[in-house]
Amino acid sequence: MTILFAPLIEEPVKALGMLIVFFFMWKTIPNRRYGAALGATSGLGFGVAESILYIAQLAAAGSAEGVFVRVVVTPLMHPLWSAFVGIGVFALFSGRSAQPDIKKSSPWLLPLLFVGLAMLTHCIWNTLSLGLSYAGLGYFATVPDIIVIFPIFALILRDFLGGHFNFQNFFESPSASSTVSLFFRLPLRRHLSRKKTDLETVWIKSDFS
Repeated sequence: MTILFAPLIEEPVKALGMLIVFFFMWKTIPNRRYGAALGATSGLGFGVAESILYIAQLAAAGSAEGVFVRVVVTPLMHPLWSAFVGIGVFALFSGRSAQPDIKKSSPWLLPLLFVGLAMLTHCIWNTLSLGLSYAGLGYFATVPDIIVIFPIFALILRDFLGGHFNFQNFFESPSASSTVSLFFRLPLRRHLSRKKTDLETVWIKSDFS
């Protein structure tokens, strides 16, 4: 049950906090990279709070290995998932901004896509780790998540952010040539071809840049 309910509850809860920040401070979040950073920060805070509870239980049980695993995975799990949510929340607010020269298919399409992607990533992580744990791998059950699942979805996140993780210039708005993600373009190409919508134009405009 944890596999399904944790992603379905935790990601919307984190999104709610981001919505409050966006509502009062939307002008300080000019592009999707800021949204991703806000989401990752929210996820890190959530992950630290969650890990404190787990670590307290593991320490009381004398499980040094369990404490070590929680310390390792805390900066990886929730920040990654919540970065997708942050982009989705940004897309929601940018989609509702005043842009009369653009015809949008739906203001909820991008937000739901990114929140759903966060839930999917979260669910895959939980499924793999819990499944391998029940198979007898113990604390090593998180290793495939760390070395396989995290890099795959980190690359997908990088693609959505314009194709780089250059942290020195992280908050610069992505260039027009890298505005639309390959992972986003492919599954929706047929849908968008039926709409009179230039997705790249919408995405550039929604970045307020």
